[in-house]
Amino acid sequence: MRIYSLDLMKIIAIFLVILSHVSLYFMNRDPQDFGVLFIRQTGQFGVAMFYMASGYFLLNNRHEDQFCYAMTKSKAIAIALVFWLCFYYLYDNVVLTRVLGAPHYDFWAYLNTDRTASEASHLWFLFSIIGLYFIVPLLRPVFVDANRQMLIYVIAALFLLANVTLVEKIMNSLFAIPSFIHPALLMSSQVFGLVSFLIGGYFGLVYQHTSLSARHYLPGIALALLSFCALTLLTQHWGIVFFYGKFYNLPLQISAVCLFYLMLHTRFTRLEGMISQVGSKTLGIYLVHNIFVIEINNTALYDWLYPAFSFLTVYGFIVLYGVLTFVLSYLICCLLSRLRWINRVISL
Repeated sequence: MRIYSLDLMKIIAIFLVILSHVSLYFMNRDPQDFGVLFIRQTGQFGVAMFYMASGYFLLNNRHEDQFCYAMTKSKAIAIALVFWLCFYYLYDNVVLTRVLGAPHYDFWAYLNTDRTASEASHLWFLFSIIGLYFIVPLLRPVFVDANRQMLIYVIAALFLLANVTLVEKIMNSLFAIPSFIHPALLMSSQVFGLVSFLIGGYFGLVYQHTSLSARHYLPGIALALLSFCALTLLTQHWGIVFFYGKFYNLPLQISAVCLFYLMLHTRFTRLEGMISQVGSKTLGIYLVHNIFVIEINNTALYDWLYPAFSFLTVYGFIVLYGVLTFVLSYLICCLLSRLRWINRVISL
């Protein structure tokens, strides 16, 4: 059964990722701006939601041959990954080098999106999801009703273990204590996004098709917002690098779990048609959007563009440009989906 609330969740998630990427230019200008840091961190929130939604479906799939299923999905993602790496390599080296004076990239270095900052940097998510696909055959047999309690214990243990990384960094920041835990123990050495992936899988196991009463929403939304504000304040104090990319961190997970739970139990009957249309293009929007955002080599673009919207605040400009990027990316995906061979690299 299709769950439209999860489709809407993915739509919101990709929009937050776009806003986060637009905000980088303004964060570099003022690294202490609370509002810009708040928007920047929403990108992490969106990615955590993507991991949860992926775990929800993948760890509760009904396929008989789990390895074949994982292999088929991984092949589709690998094809899309290769296509978009080549596309953005040409986009950076042919278009942006001439128009915006972007640097020229070596092809082999360009492929490592973790070490080379380019307009293909957002493709790291595809690398990570391939890794998660290949552990699905191992995990899927465990996600059954009889193991509910055990799954809670395992997820909680992994979550605590992951956050030991941050405890160590906090002690280093506050008391200048050097690193004292072997990195092999820490979550940074484990599968990327695993905690959120497992939480999403657990939600898929225990979910029942019921709606929440109104009294559940206000506390859940308040807790999510307070936790996210705490994350932003801590980021303001310790810098964006402290938490960025660490999707397992406590404040982020509290916010993501609260919203995931609330949206999972919310019906959007009147919006199902629109959600279905846009939701089928979320991956494509994610892959395409950096054509317009130009997250990395953005200085020349935004130095020219932002003054033209001087009547807007920084936050207003980020939202406006984010909406425009989302709409343009969606329209491009609609056009590309008419071509069968292109449709394979924008939807799975």
